[in-house]
Amino acid sequence: MIALDSNASLLKQGEKLREYLNDPEHQYRLFVTMNSNASTTQAAMQNGLAKWYGDLNNKTYRRLKAEPQSSLWQGWGFLEGHEAEAAEQVTLHWHVLIGPGPTVKPLKYADLMTSLNPGEEPLIQKHMQRAWQKVYPKGTIIVSYIDDLAGAVNYCTKDLCRPGLHLRRSHQAHSPLPFRKKEVHDT
Repeated sequence: MIALDSNASLLKQGEKLREYLNDPEHQYRLFVTMNSNASTTQAAMQNGLAKWYGDLNNKTYRRLKAEPQSSLWQGWGFLEGHEAEAAEQVTLHWHVLIGPGPTVKPLKYADLMTSLNPGEEPLIQKHMQRAWQKVYPKGTIIVSYIDDLAGAVNYCTKDLCRPGLHLRRSHQAHSPLPFRKKEVHDT
């Protein structure tokens, strides 16, 4: 149980998760920051992530019910902004490492990474933005292609791997995608 874990134990768990996420086998290709731009709670943000994830899969995998679980978008979401009580300009926001599941055809992924017209954002970014704005109408999304996995992982997990008041909350506020039992540790 998280309340019984010491800070040292939580830091060790954070490092273990960081090591797990750095495995290129996971094929995380996109780094996504999703801001609500609204007053919200941790529970509402977690529900929002679940809705966003479901809408994203429904949009990009139209035959969702016929697709095996491994074909869905996969990744991890990390909620940040718990320090908002101390600094009102910070709002809760997600950092998400995400990539197509292992059975996704390369051409399908390539299509999602292109835009309909030159100079426009990739289709996947449009899908992600629309899905997020269903949950938070003023919400914003920034999507970046991951060219430095270790850097993206370190950024996403920074609150799990450094001491501070945020440590316990951070360990309670990260989620694997698709939502499943956490494989690395029980936070």
